[in-house]
Amino acid sequence: MEKMKKTSALSILTLFPILIFGQSLSIHAMFGARYDDLRMCVGSSAAVKGGPVGDIQLDIPIHQNGRQTIVFNLPLMRPVLFSQAFGMLQFEPELTFETRTKKRVWGPEAGLSIHYGPDYRYDLENRRNHFWAASPFFS
Repeated sequence: MEKMKKTSALSILTLFPILIFGQSLSIHAMFGARYDDLRMCVGSSAAVKGGPVGDIQLDIPIHQNGRQTIVFNLPLMRPVLFSQAFGMLQFEPELTFETRTKKRVWGPEAGLSIHYGPDYRYDLENRRNHFWAASPFFS
């Protein structure tokens, strides 16, 4: 019975975007590095302005027109990881404006970065001066 509930919940989550937007979901992993002279990075030492970054995101196409698509990227891993493991918030939803060619998919992104936690001068053992911050970002 428990397995059936989990399967039903997963089916509903998978079918929701298809019913609402007529599209399917995709999941992508994002890894790289970032420079940030404001927020603490859990992957680097205190007073280091930046470090590694990664996330697993749920991609929901919300508009498609031939070779162009607008995709809503919903972060999944970082909000859960940061809240449960570090008592912080890192949430950066974004819109991607994709253009498809024969060999690649490319396009700009715009999003909102929402943060709660200490600044870059602190590390995991010494966390003070928590603050809220929000700003747009473009890439």
